[in-house]
Amino acid sequence: MFVILSVCLLASPATCKEERVQQSVDQQTPIGCLVEGQNTVAQWGIAHPQWHIDKWKCVSADRLPSRS
Repeated sequence: MFVILSVCLLASPATCKEERVQQSVDQQTPIGCLVEGQNTVAQWGIAHPQWHIDKWKCVSADRLPSRS
């Protein structure tokens, strides 16, 4: 499972991107990802204070959208 974050730069709110964070093997179910995803999102936000997390979701590896 992956946590997909939609984030925008605080200094330039029109500058947005998608970040993907792979969950641990223990969190391979959608419910496990949602529960642990909150912690993952919080940790990512702490490590990247210049970015605002607009939204996030859990996606299984086989359903990941392709990157452009």
